[in-house]
Amino acid sequence: MIQLIQNVLLLALALSVILNCLPVQKFGKYAIWAGYLAACLVIIDILSGNFRWQMIIAYVLALLMLVLSRFRKSNDSTTKWWHKLLFSGYVIISILILTVAIILPTAFVMFKLPSPSGKYDVGVKDIHLIDNNRKESLTEDENDLRELMVRAWYPAGSIENANPEPFVKEIEPVYEIFKRSLPIPKFILSHLKKIPSHSYPDALELRTNSKFPIVVFNHGLSFYASQNKLLMEELASNGYIVLSINHTYDASWVKFTNGEVKTLKSEGQYKAPKQEEIEEWKAKAKNDAKIMLNGTYEEYYKLIKENLDTNEDINRKVQIWTDDISFVLDQLENGERQLTLLNRMADFRKIGVFGMSLGGAAAGKFCMEDSRCNAAINMDGTQFGQDAITYQFTKPFMMLNGDRRIDYARALETEVEKIELPRYEMNDFLIHQSKNITYNLVVDKSVHGSFSDFLLMTMDFGSWTGLLGKIDPWAMKGILDDYSLAFFNKHLKGIEEHLLDCISKNHPEVIKFEVNNEIVK
Repeated sequence: MIQLIQNVLLLALALSVILNCLPVQKFGKYAIWAGYLAACLVIIDILSGNFRWQMIIAYVLALLMLVLSRFRKSNDSTTKWWHKLLFSGYVIISILILTVAIILPTAFVMFKLPSPSGKYDVGVKDIHLIDNNRKESLTEDENDLRELMVRAWYPAGSIENANPEPFVKEIEPVYEIFKRSLPIPKFILSHLKKIPSHSYPDALELRTNSKFPIVVFNHGLSFYASQNKLLMEELASNGYIVLSINHTYDASWVKFTNGEVKTLKSEGQYKAPKQEEIEEWKAKAKNDAKIMLNGTYEEYYKLIKENLDTNEDINRKVQIWTDDISFVLDQLENGERQLTLLNRMADFRKIGVFGMSLGGAAAGKFCMEDSRCNAAINMDGTQFGQDAITYQFTKPFMMLNGDRRIDYARALETEVEKIELPRYEMNDFLIHQSKNITYNLVVDKSVHGSFSDFLLMTMDFGSWTGLLGKIDPWAMKGILDDYSLAFFNKHLKGIEEHLLDCISKNHPEVIKFEVNNEIVK
């Protein structure tokens, strides 16, 4: 409804500007009517609570058009040279302002989120946990204990008369991520809080004798627990308890229940490199691209091993995050006070772990080490972790990959269209060494950031700029939802899922699909 009102307002503005550019004798009264229509729509939009900064130019322009149309009607002389000059200036300026008025709300669009596909309503709650047996290794205070904020989505009971929380509950975690590469004021993102989600805060649990599988999500390094909120809702609506962990000091911005805020401590990695470092990186990127595209398996394996072995800091983080997962599941299983509701609903025999980027690596490592894990998904993350190169998965594993042709084309200074699909993906060594079923997918025109809700947050702006890939945001959402749900349905619930047997006509963006290292069509 918000977008409808604002779209009609923009159309009325365009009509008003056009009519005010035409002879006043024939079109003056129509220009006034269009001006009144635009002004009325402004009032309706604001009184409906739809105000957002992207519409300010449109609001101002509507007022100016109304004043101008009435002024021209009562002062219709255009015989004097300075009248003609002013009128010419008006035409140019009004068209420029109208263009800006249209671009802003179009680039930062308001949209309605589709309902999750499952039969359950979705509750969400925030949980503050303290690990009294583990010191916080990312601060200098020796008395500091590891604290975590966890977001839980779950099948809910009655939500009658309840209001869902916004798509983006808090702007700060998103803003902290954007400002590192795109210095913008915080209010730029404020419209995201006006988009309702399908998550109902602290909703009562579903009263049923059924038990639901547990899936634990891990965000990317410097991201945050709600980065894939729509996927969390999709899983919960289909009968899963979803726990998403904010990995403290590796998340962009975390607010605890006592009001304390803890932000990313890994900021040193974002310092601008020196010129010689840039040249070295370019040369290495070019060599790496050639190996990943057409090298031998021995060359690929050596490259990946070197990458994994020389990132000790990252490997330590993966271990911390793995310990976080174990601790959260312990608390759920032990019926910690804040988790009593979820404990009653949980089926502890069916546990899956997944994550994006470094969160995917943590999911993989946890599933390697902890017998409670039944299946794992890695969303575009290199499998870091101590001795990761030797991992032999014994649980079902799915790898979702971005389109590396984009990165390799940049490294080789050529066009993406001239590059074939790479011979190797980042975690092919895991696929080769696995002792259980594996799925390996490549998503066309997607980049690392595409595997999160950021693609939807930026919508057309993200697609236009290519910062988050050229893939359609809704197509990407469908891929993440459908393949994640199908994977967990099959390997946690035992439901047969034909989506995992072949390339789907519903998802043509999946341009490569391997099962057990064999391409399927």
